[in-house]
Amino acid sequence: MSRMEEQVTATSPFAVHVTVQAALHAKAQDLPTLLPRVQQLVLAWAQSKWPGRVPAQEVFTLQEPDVRIEAGPSPGPIEGWAFESRHQDHAGELREWVTECALVAQGDKLELALRNSAWLSPGARAPQPSVPRLLGELVAAHPWRDLGGFAVAAEPQTVQDESDLDRFLAHALAEDRTLPMAVMSESTRRLRSESAPFLPVPAGLAQQLAGVAHIVCVPRHMHRALLLELGPELTPSNGATRVLAPEFSLSDSARRHARVHPPEGAWAGELPALNWLKRTLVADVIGISAVSPKLNREVQRVLGDVRRSQALPPRSP
Repeated sequence: MSRMEEQVTATSPFAVHVTVQAALHAKAQDLPTLLPRVQQLVLAWAQSKWPGRVPAQEVFTLQEPDVRIEAGPSPGPIEGWAFESRHQDHAGELREWVTECALVAQGDKLELALRNSAWLSPGARAPQPSVPRLLGELVAAHPWRDLGGFAVAAEPQTVQDESDLDRFLAHALAEDRTLPMAVMSESTRRLRSESAPFLPVPAGLAQQLAGVAHIVCVPRHMHRALLLELGPELTPSNGATRVLAPEFSLSDSARRHARVHPPEGAWAGELPALNWLKRTLVADVIGISAVSPKLNREVQRVLGDVRRSQALPPRSP
């Protein structure tokens, strides 16, 4: 048991704060080629974070005063590999950072789960939301899908016609969708420094949120059709972005799905306003993802299956 776990067990209140989580799916037949790639990316990330301390092998345990890492296969009925790192920082408050990643094959499914979290001592501040570089690299390594079977990509989708709208609605309303959808509306405004009708620039946003959310652009000529389907409360307009959480329903209150509108300075190309807009939207998307019951169940199931298969003790809380 680590120092943080001992403190969590012995004191109250405490908090385990999920900063980002993702669940991606592929076909089990891809395991022989995908497993070495996932191992390579995860170990390279760990080696860059702790230079000279992480061995170049897939199975190892590292226990040092400031970091603990476990990596190894999943024996028994679950085929795959799991990685977990824990390290502490003491910048005026005790926090233990935890990164968990598992790739497992069960039946005809191949599942990848990644979760970053922080164990916070009483009074410690929650960390700023961000997407780890590792997740973007994992998304780029394979044509993953979310639980609902929809492609996970580091590029935006665009609703250009009625067929695209039908696919969008099927995706947005799918019970199995595990990733939020950031639905961006086109504005009549134009950013002075470029011709983009969407803010933030969708390509950059999709790159930053790869594996965390689907980015969907709705041009002005499709706005009315979307309005007729979603209604005025849920339909973004005039440059706003609506973030549709998993388990979305047409009867939902708009308060359940974050809405972000570019400030006036963003359209004028003012850097502080553009940075605020992107930070706010990214934080809202990550926040929805981190607390999504459906995604949390999916990530916890994969990571929990690996721990049970490895006969490791369950993690609190």
